[in-house]
This record gives sequence, C-alpha cells and structure tokens, in this order.
Amino acid sequence: MVRTLALILGIGLLVLSLIEIESPYTENWVVWLGLLAAFVTLFVAVIAPRLSGSPVNRAAPFLTISIILFGNWVGGIADPAIAAWLPWWNFVFALAYLAAGIAIYRTPSARSFHGRSAEEIRRNHRKSA
Repeated sequence: MVRTLALILGIGLLVLSLIEIESPYTENWVVWLGLLAAFVTLFVAVIAPRLSGSPVNRAAPFLTISIILFGNWVGGIADPAIAAWLPWWNFVFALAYLAAGIAIYRTPSARSFHGRSAEEIRRNHRKSA
C-alpha cells in the first residue's frame, strides 16, 4: 500500500511540476519545492519495503511531505508574483498526502503484534480457549 500510494502521488506531483516548469513561472520557489517533494516521494516508493512495520514509520514520509506542501501553499498564496492557480494545486496534493498518511497509519501491518502475524495470534488464541 505504501509503495502504490507513493508511486501514484509521486508521479502525479512530478507531472504537475513538469507542467509548472513549462509555464512562465519557473523561477518561483513553489515550482521547485513541488518538484523536490515529487522526487522525495518517488524515493519513498523505492525504499518502501525497507520501512519498518510500525504505522508511524510508514506514514511519516507522507505526513511530512503534506506539511511541506501545506507550507508551500500558504507561501504561494502570500506571494503576489505567483500565478493564482499554482498554490492551489499544492493544496490539493497536500490534502492527498495527508489522506494517504492517515490511511497508512490506520492500516495495521501484517506483523504488528511483536513480530507475529494476525493468523499466528488467532491460532494461539484458539489453542488457549
């Protein structure tokens, strides 16, 4: 789930950043920070299998990028030199990253109980009953 969400959000943010680069607003920091967030997300997709089973560790990259994109949105709204549509796309992606982080955090891992799978726990519970 982590890898899939990271690929979807990373590719989407990368496409948006490439569209923004082609616009006349390429020198704006909003574009480049969005591009950096896209590359970090794609890096998370590569290292996703190595993230520990802790829900916090799996959700942290998404929540961190969400905070960065929310800051990017606020800064973009405050800067009058930036096109009006540019920060709002960062807001949309910030919400998507936040939703992904919450979904990942709330999804139990296969080995969330001291290294034992849910099936092992059920089997041991049946034996003790």
